Amino acid sequence: METTVQYKELDGISRFMALSCKHICENKKAIMMRTLIFWGAWMGIGLVDGLFSSGDSHGVIDMYIGFSIITWIVFASMVFSSMKTKNGRINTLMTPADNADKYWIAFLNVFVGGFLLIAIAYPMIEIGRNIGSLIMFHEFAGFYWPKDELFSNSWSSTIRNAVIMSFVLSTYFYGAIRWPRLSFLKTSGIWVVVIFVIAMLLGTGVSYMFSHGYEVEWLVSHTVRFWIIVGTIFSGTVFFCWLTYYTLKKQYVIGR
Repeated sequence: METTVQYKELDGISRFMALSCKHICENKKAIMMRTLIFWGAWMGIGLVDGLFSSGDSHGVIDMYIGFSIITWIVFASMVFSSMKTKNGRINTLMTPADNADKYWIAFLNVFVGGFLLIAIAYPMIEIGRNIGSLIMFHEFAGFYWPKDELFSNSWSSTIRNAVIMSFVLSTYFYGAIRWPRLSFLKTSGIWVVVIFVIAMLLGTGVSYMFSHGYEVEWLVSHTVRFWIIVGTIFSGTVFFCWLTYYTLKKQYVIGR
């Protein structure tokens, strides 16, 4: 009761910061261990690349992009892992704080914490690569900035990739609260089914159009089409983020 009163007496920002500190204190060992392992692994990969190459890091960058996307998705699917057990659900749902505070901590963990975890891993690769180059070739390889690989050559490609990634993360974010146990596998299974159905429908539709001589004529420009598609995908991101909050709120009410 005393803790509940203390939380309720705090204003919104203070209450959010108090809950954030509680979350960090309870999980600091796991957070530090996973972060150091992730960064250390990429530094090791960069070290090996520096020892056995003369400076071409494109292969490592491609591997970094692929594994980082998978890591970020898995991280999003585990953000509500504390609710896998009965005691964990009770501890999470009965914490004397607003639903919004709990939600925004999870949201920031996924979309900000996950980004920082992935982003800082790349300098670790370059540090390891330069250490390896100094050991093997006695020369500084320099810091390579993967502009084309990560951000492409155009702003439209960068926006498109960022919006698509945020949408994918939002679906796994929702899956994390919808089914905390085996969330990654369950959400991935749904993705496979959805992609298969869409591919079958599009394939059938396109085949029918070509076989009957139909042609597609766009009524809007390429730029307008781009923003319509980006806006639609971003709307899906907002919807799944809202649905995650709604599901958390609903479970909180049931838990009470």
